Amino acid sequence: MSKKTKKENNNEVRFERVELLNALKLAQMVAAKNSPKQTTECALLAIRGNECSVRATDLEVAIEKKIACRSEINEKLFEAALPCAELYRAVSQADDDEIVIRHMKEHNEIITMDGVYRFNAIDPALFPDGMFGFNVDGGIEMKIAELQEAAGKVVCALDA
Repeated sequence: MSKKTKKENNNEVRFERVELLNALKLAQMVAAKNSPKQTTECALLAIRGNECSVRATDLEVAIEKKIACRSEINEKLFEAALPCAELYRAVSQADDDEIVIRHMKEHNEIITMDGVYRFNAIDPALFPDGMFGFNVDGGIEMKIAELQEAAGKVVCALDA
């Protein structure tokens, strides 16, 4: 096996199609449509070991869904920003039980029995994770009273 093939295999992530499709269904509800900011139309797939975090935002609402995956990458964080609607369409039309996403320098590929879908690489560093003012990976901790107070302020703002 050549070094190039081995390197490419390290950039492959395998998903159960149904699990990925369900996560993308949620992400698609949040991802912006026809936005001048290309990254808000994307789903960010952040892979560490055998877990993938699928994130999407329209700059007002954000969602994150963690799903299982299989990858040769253990400690290193692997991220890919992919157009959410197109990714959802490719995965939903596939008849495969397993979907492979290959991350390359210039592009990303979705590999199914139907063929290979190629997407231009979008820099995942441009994905607006930092806009929320907290680390999504660490989660949020708050007391129930604080959550109720925050929700009350939102409801009051909507009623005004």
